[in-house]
Amino acid sequence: MNKLLLFFTIIFVSFPILAQNPDIVGSWYLNAYTADLEEPIYLSPFSAPQNPTLTINSDLTFEGIAACNTFSGVYEDTGDEFTYEHIDFSSTDEDCGTFNGFEEDYFDHFDDHYESYSYVYVLNNGMLQVEFAPGFGLQFQSTPFFTEPALPNTWYLTEYHNDLEEDLDIASIEPPISPNLVITENLEFTAEAACNTFSGRFIEDTNGEGFVLQDFQKTTNACTDPEHIQFETDYENALAQSGNLFFNTNGTTNGDEYLRASNQLFGFMNFRNTPLLGASENSVIDFALFPNPVSSELNIVSATEAIDSVVVFGLNGNRVLVSEDNIRSIDVSSLTSGLYFVQISSEGKTSVKKFIKQ
Repeated sequence: MNKLLLFFTIIFVSFPILAQNPDIVGSWYLNAYTADLEEPIYLSPFSAPQNPTLTINSDLTFEGIAACNTFSGVYEDTGDEFTYEHIDFSSTDEDCGTFNGFEEDYFDHFDDHYESYSYVYVLNNGMLQVEFAPGFGLQFQSTPFFTEPALPNTWYLTEYHNDLEEDLDIASIEPPISPNLVITENLEFTAEAACNTFSGRFIEDTNGEGFVLQDFQKTTNACTDPEHIQFETDYENALAQSGNLFFNTNGTTNGDEYLRASNQLFGFMNFRNTPLLGASENSVIDFALFPNPVSSELNIVSATEAIDSVVVFGLNGNRVLVSEDNIRSIDVSSLTSGLYFVQISSEGKTSVKKFIKQ
């Protein structure tokens, strides 16, 4: 009789925990930070050396990995829907170097740095939300968020670091330029600089020491702007004059892909798979897009400024829609399905965000 009573007691106690929100159980991969009603701030592959994880077990114990440390703990059901209290948290204490800041911030969401309660629930799109207050916290997906894209691609240079100079943001160069590096399947390449085009072939080093450049050629157009002249010199040195190149690609499942090309003599160059659209970080507009994804009418809201113009770009950097004069929405129904960029301008400032056309 006592054993039977114990059995039903276990069933009675355990069932509400699983029945309350069974979808949270499983392994999850961090993809974004959330902040109130703003769009999620998606994680960059440069934020951590691996995709941070969270595994929630059916008994509400949890564990995971951040940048280089593991962690574990226990949630306790508070009786309120989707609300759990941290009653235990611990982590290893390895030095993660440049990722220490990210790691501390990530762990703060699981211990009592913010509040003792977490709101844990699954959205209609299958994303897991772990929040320390409604709207503020972490967003996870059920499959890995980080990807390893192939090297052959069209890459757009965003910045470079010369070991003898400071970092250079390509968007800061005036007049604006859009340098790229196009690598084919057989590792032939062309590279648009400021005024000239470079070309050649990358050959994998037989000793595993990166890639050797062969058959390097360049056009002989004359640059006239001093910033362009200096950039062309640096870009050529980085590609062809500084020894073997080492390539590292990474990306995310939302379509962002990145390439870092480095060598021992020059430094490194960062590329991405989408073109620069001329938005300067020190001259931007705070605005929101909804709905996103969108099928027809895309609403554009700015809390502080009237919008003078809206330009929509495709992935190839071509303009596909233009609207002007105090725009509040644009009709994107004519666009084919895919990823696009919308650039808005107001009083000399610009800003760019992505949206998905269904």
